[in-house]
Amino acid sequence: MNNNFFNALTIVEKELIEELYEHHLKGEELSTKLINKIIGVQQKDTLTQNKSRSDYFIKINQKYKLATQQEEPLIIKERDTEDKRQYNYSIHPNYIQNIENLLKD
Repeated sequence: MNNNFFNALTIVEKELIEELYEHHLKGEELSTKLINKIIGVQQKDTLTQNKSRSDYFIKINQKYKLATQQEEPLIIKERDTEDKRQYNYSIHPNYIQNIENLLKD
């Protein structure tokens, strides 16, 4: 995978990807609470938290798409099956190997 993608990421964006990958290895989903903590909005109002999370994942996906020319986003979000108000975030299954290789370098 293109190292330019990883170099273009901010420290917080890298940390989000690393956490998503670590949770994938454990078969877990990354909680919204942990995402908010990573991006530093855990003390903010819900609207600010939602917007910040969305902005971070949009930026990561844009950088990934630009660097790799892939159509599918790197980070996908799905509605929680138990609480439809919540989203769960994960790395697209097609790109797990790419991220693994990137994190090993």
